[in-house]
Amino acid sequence: MNPTPPLCVFRCRTGWLALEAPLVGEVADLGTITPLAGCRPGILGLANLRGRAVAAVDLDFLLGGPEGDPPAADLRCLVLRLPGREAAAPILKVEGVFAANPAHRREVNRLAEPPWISTFHAFPGLRDDHGGELVAAVIDPHELAQRLDTLRFAPVLPAAAGTPSQRQGS
Repeated sequence: MNPTPPLCVFRCRTGWLALEAPLVGEVADLGTITPLAGCRPGILGLANLRGRAVAAVDLDFLLGGPEGDPPAADLRCLVLRLPGREAAAPILKVEGVFAANPAHRREVNRLAEPPWISTFHAFPGLRDDHGGELVAAVIDPHELAQRLDTLRFAPVLPAAAGTPSQRQGS
Protein backbone atom coordinates (compact mmCIF):
# COMPACT_ATOMS: atom_id res chain seq x y z
CA MET A 1 0.00 0.00 0.00
CA ASN A 2 1.42 3.37 -1.01
CA PRO A 3 1.25 6.05 1.66
CA THR A 4 -0.77 9.10 0.70
CA PRO A 5 1.61 12.00 -0.04
CA PRO A 6 1.31 15.17 2.02
CA LEU A 7 -0.82 17.98 0.61
CA CYS A 8 0.20 21.56 -0.16
CA VAL A 9 -2.82 23.68 0.81
CA PHE A 10 -3.26 27.07 -0.85
CA ARG A 11 -5.82 29.70 -1.79
CA CYS A 12 -6.47 31.13 -5.22
CA ARG A 13 -9.51 32.85 -6.76
CA THR A 14 -11.26 29.47 -7.03
CA GLY A 15 -11.00 28.98 -3.26
CA TRP A 16 -9.03 26.63 -1.04
CA LEU A 17 -7.23 23.95 -3.03
CA ALA A 18 -4.69 21.24 -2.29
CA LEU A 19 -2.16 19.45 -4.46
CA GLU A 20 0.11 16.54 -3.65
CA ALA A 21 3.19 18.24 -2.19
CA PRO A 22 5.72 16.34 -4.37
CA LEU A 23 4.15 18.09 -7.41
CA VAL A 24 4.95 21.51 -5.96
CA GLY A 25 8.61 22.19 -6.63
CA GLU A 26 8.62 25.33 -4.54
CA VAL A 27 6.70 28.40 -3.47
CA ALA A 28 8.37 31.52 -4.85
CA ASP A 29 7.87 35.25 -5.19
CA LEU A 30 6.17 35.77 -8.53
CA GLY A 31 7.71 39.06 -9.56
CA THR A 32 6.74 40.63 -12.86
CA ILE A 33 5.23 38.45 -15.55
CA THR A 34 6.33 39.28 -19.08
CA PRO A 35 3.28 39.01 -21.33
CA LEU A 36 3.70 37.18 -24.62
CA ALA A 37 1.76 38.16 -27.71
CA GLY A 38 -0.56 35.56 -29.18
CA CYS A 39 -0.69 33.27 -26.13
CA ARG A 40 -3.66 31.04 -25.52
CA PRO A 41 -6.04 32.01 -22.72
CA GLY A 42 -4.69 30.64 -19.48
CA ILE A 43 -1.08 31.50 -20.25
CA LEU A 44 -0.19 34.71 -18.46
CA GLY A 45 3.32 35.01 -19.92
CA LEU A 46 6.80 34.24 -18.61
CA ALA A 47 7.96 34.47 -15.02
CA ASN A 48 11.62 34.87 -14.12
CA LEU A 49 12.42 32.41 -11.35
CA ARG A 50 16.04 32.98 -10.34
CA GLY A 51 17.14 33.47 -13.94
CA ARG A 52 14.96 30.73 -15.48
CA ALA A 53 12.05 31.59 -17.73
CA VAL A 54 8.99 29.59 -16.63
CA ALA A 55 5.52 29.75 -18.16
CA ALA A 56 3.08 31.49 -15.81
CA VAL A 57 -0.40 29.97 -15.96
CA ASP A 58 -3.76 31.06 -14.59
CA LEU A 59 -4.62 28.04 -12.44
CA ASP A 60 -8.16 29.30 -11.82
CA PHE A 61 -8.82 29.53 -15.57
CA LEU A 62 -7.14 26.18 -16.14
CA LEU A 63 -9.56 24.61 -13.67
CA GLY A 64 -12.59 26.06 -15.46
CA GLY A 65 -12.98 29.43 -13.78
CA PRO A 66 -13.12 32.80 -15.53
CA GLU A 67 -9.97 34.46 -16.75
CA GLY A 68 -8.76 36.88 -14.10
CA ASP A 69 -6.92 40.17 -14.10
CA PRO A 70 -3.15 39.97 -14.48
CA PRO A 71 -1.69 39.03 -11.09
CA ALA A 72 0.01 41.62 -8.93
CA ALA A 73 3.80 41.45 -8.84
CA ASP A 74 3.78 40.95 -5.05
CA LEU A 75 1.99 37.60 -5.25
CA ARG A 76 3.55 34.25 -4.57
CA CYS A 77 3.37 31.34 -6.96
CA LEU A 78 3.44 27.59 -6.81
CA VAL A 79 6.03 26.16 -9.14
CA LEU A 80 4.22 23.11 -10.46
CA ARG A 81 6.51 20.26 -11.42
CA LEU A 82 4.69 17.41 -13.08
CA PRO A 83 6.52 14.87 -15.26
CA GLY A 84 7.68 16.76 -18.38
CA ARG A 85 5.94 19.97 -17.30
CA GLU A 86 6.82 23.02 -15.24
CA ALA A 87 4.71 26.11 -14.70
CA ALA A 88 4.36 28.98 -12.23
CA ALA A 89 0.82 29.42 -10.91
CA PRO A 90 0.09 32.68 -9.05
CA ILE A 91 -1.77 32.11 -5.78
CA LEU A 92 -3.18 34.31 -3.04
CA LYS A 93 -1.89 32.39 -0.02
CA VAL A 94 -0.13 29.20 1.03
CA GLU A 95 -1.45 27.68 4.22
CA GLY A 96 1.25 25.01 4.40
CA VAL A 97 2.03 21.36 3.76
CA PHE A 98 0.06 18.87 5.82
CA ALA A 99 -0.19 15.11 6.14
CA ALA A 100 -3.12 13.67 4.22
CA ASN A 101 -5.30 11.80 6.67
CA PRO A 102 -7.72 9.29 5.10
CA ALA A 103 -10.11 9.92 8.01
CA HIS A 104 -10.45 13.56 6.87
CA ARG A 105 -11.27 12.79 3.24
CA ARG A 106 -14.69 13.70 1.96
CA GLU A 107 -15.96 11.93 -1.11
CA VAL A 108 -16.80 13.81 -4.28
CA ASN A 109 -20.23 13.73 -5.90
CA ARG A 110 -19.07 12.97 -9.46
CA LEU A 111 -22.34 14.32 -10.90
CA ALA A 112 -22.03 17.68 -9.17
CA GLU A 113 -18.31 18.44 -9.02
CA PRO A 114 -15.83 19.20 -11.82
CA PRO A 115 -13.55 16.35 -12.94
CA TRP A 116 -10.37 18.02 -11.66
CA ILE A 117 -11.40 17.42 -8.03
CA SER A 118 -10.13 14.03 -6.86
CA THR A 119 -11.50 14.44 -3.32
CA PHE A 120 -12.10 17.00 -0.61
CA HIS A 121 -9.89 17.07 2.46
CA ALA A 122 -10.76 18.65 5.80
CA PHE A 123 -8.00 20.17 7.91
CA PRO A 124 -9.14 20.24 11.57
CA GLY A 125 -7.66 23.16 13.44
CA LEU A 126 -7.33 25.30 10.29
CA ARG A 127 -9.96 27.94 9.53
CA ASP A 128 -11.26 29.12 6.19
CA ASP A 129 -11.96 32.76 5.34
CA HIS A 130 -15.32 32.64 7.19
CA GLY A 131 -14.07 31.00 10.38
CA GLY A 132 -15.27 27.50 9.52
CA GLU A 133 -13.14 24.39 9.24
CA LEU A 134 -10.87 24.59 6.21
CA VAL A 135 -11.89 22.07 3.55
CA ALA A 136 -9.83 22.07 0.35
CA ALA A 137 -10.62 20.59 -3.04
CA VAL A 138 -7.74 18.26 -3.91
CA ILE A 139 -6.63 18.64 -7.53
CA ASP A 140 -6.34 15.39 -9.48
CA PRO A 141 -2.73 15.36 -10.79
CA HIS A 142 -3.62 13.54 -14.03
CA GLU A 143 -6.38 16.03 -14.79
CA LEU A 144 -3.99 18.92 -14.06
CA ALA A 145 -1.37 17.44 -16.41
CA GLN A 146 -3.96 17.11 -19.19
CA ARG A 147 -5.09 20.69 -18.70
CA LEU A 148 -1.50 21.95 -18.78
CA ASP A 149 -1.04 20.00 -22.01
CA THR A 150 -3.98 21.84 -23.60
CA LEU A 151 -1.98 25.04 -23.12
CA ARG A 152 1.21 23.53 -24.51
CA PHE A 153 -0.20 21.95 -27.60
CA ALA A 154 -2.21 24.50 -29.53
CA PRO A 155 -3.91 23.32 -32.70
CA VAL A 156 -1.80 24.01 -35.77
CA LEU A 157 -3.51 26.22 -38.30
CA PRO A 158 -3.11 25.31 -41.97
CA ALA A 159 -0.52 27.45 -43.74
CA ALA A 160 -1.80 30.03 -46.17
CA ALA A 161 -1.04 29.32 -49.82
CA GLY A 162 2.20 30.79 -51.15
CA THR A 163 4.87 32.88 -49.46
CA PRO A 164 4.02 36.11 -47.66
CA SER A 165 5.23 38.19 -50.63
CA GLN A 166 3.05 36.14 -53.02
CA ARG A 167 -0.02 36.70 -50.81
CA GLN A 168 0.60 40.45 -50.82
CA GLY A 169 0.77 40.52 -54.60
CA SER A 170 4.46 41.46 -54.87
